[in-house]
Amino acid sequence: MKFFDECLKKQDEIWNKRVVFIKKGLWATIPTLIIGLIVGLILGIFFR
Repeated sequence: MKFFDECLKKQDEIWNKRVVFIKKGLWATIPTLIIGLIVGLILGIFFR
């Protein structure tokens, strides 16, 4: 049973790291996409 508990703890740690990584990834990509869209619109207006 102790071995099983250790495995569960490891799974939880790995999962938590993944969740944090995914959240950081989203916070990194969303602003980049928004900035990209704004720049694209501005360039589109100026260079018609």
